[in-house]
Amino acid sequence: MISAMALCAAVPAFGQAVNDVMSVSVLPGWRNADGTHVAGIEVRLEPGWKTYWRQPGDAGIPPLFDWSASQNLVDADLVWPEPKVTWILGMRTIGYADRVVFPLLIEAADANPIQLDGHIQMGVCEEICIPVSVRVSAELPGQGRFDATIQSAIDSQVPRSNQTVTCSFAPTEDSMALTLTVPKTSNHPPELVVEVAEHGMWIAEPKVRSGPTGWTAQTEILSPSGQPTAVARNGVRVTAFTGDTSVEYLGCVAPG
Repeated sequence: MISAMALCAAVPAFGQAVNDVMSVSVLPGWRNADGTHVAGIEVRLEPGWKTYWRQPGDAGIPPLFDWSASQNLVDADLVWPEPKVTWILGMRTIGYADRVVFPLLIEAADANPIQLDGHIQMGVCEEICIPVSVRVSAELPGQGRFDATIQSAIDSQVPRSNQTVTCSFAPTEDSMALTLTVPKTSNHPPELVVEVAEHGMWIAEPKVRSGPTGWTAQTEILSPSGQPTAVARNGVRVTAFTGDTSVEYLGCVAPG
């Protein structure tokens, strides 16, 4: 049983096992006609263990991916497959169990192979949550081969809606109160997850109720300084989970 941080040396092949809790592998993927290389990071977890989405919920640890040591890599965008929302002992967690593939859309400097060297930090939980640090390394070929597993993970990301979300802000003594109204896509209250573009913000779990024009949610945003801070409306991201469906809204406008 791991009780602290598991530190793994850089691996020469495509995968790394971490203390019988999880394994991380690189799926080398393929190169598109526009030069984008599509790869995947596959995480397999032992039964009973889970890891987290970019917004992990009340008690999780969000994954962090660092590709700065890579060669022939200009930029890399991570795609987040749809997670599951669960409640444990009154706390909400958002993430993945068993297995998840994170697609990686890479801009290469040229048509040559990419030497992918990554440092991945993520939380894994069973009865306790622990941070794990893994290094992965793989050569991604200049052409490669289409991988249906990676494409399926891309297709499974939460779809984005073009419907409008309204939002209003009000400063409090030590935070910023945020009130949102999202469209009703179900008769059952959704699980709402709120994110903002500003780095380091803590956002409380929204309280959701039915309103005259949609679901109304109230939450608080706390900055690292502990003082109210400006939040850009176009960077507010709301994800609504309702049963087996989910939808994302990017940006919000003032009411009226």
